[in-house]
Amino acid sequence: MNWLRYVLLGMVVLSMIFGYHKGFVKTAVSMLFLILVMAVSAWLNPYVSSALEEHTTIRSSVQEKCLQAFGEHSELVGQTSEVQSGWLSELGIPDAMIQKILENNTVQEYEKVQARNFSEYAAACVADAAVRLTAFFLAFVLSVIFVRLITWMVEMIAELPGLSLVN
Repeated sequence: MNWLRYVLLGMVVLSMIFGYHKGFVKTAVSMLFLILVMAVSAWLNPYVSSALEEHTTIRSSVQEKCLQAFGEHSELVGQTSEVQSGWLSELGIPDAMIQKILENNTVQEYEKVQARNFSEYAAACVADAAVRLTAFFLAFVLSVIFVRLITWMVEMIAELPGLSLVN
């Protein structure tokens, strides 16, 4: 199991515990809104990501800091993936990211990110991951605000004099 499955399993268990105290209907609605937030986040993510690319310097800042930390290691170009993986591990980069960096370690990718050596390519990959992670976080926050706003509006409509009798 990867970490996402553990997180989702933990959320379900916590929802069951809180649902016992809160009630089935409220818990079911909360889970429905959580699913809605995830769907809206997934839909918003590409738009937020492109906005971050166009209007912020996150990518270039992260890439610059990574290059300072990595140093120039032109000798790693053409080395085996084990050597490159070992170097990335020594830097403290997570295994999942190392795997992603190494599976796309091609001349075409170097040209795409305008990298001259392996450390520049790795820095570009880390910067890309940072932008995607920031975009997901912002999309999630925007989705929560959006869903809360809709919930608030529905509650306000339900309080109208004619509708409150039906409810």
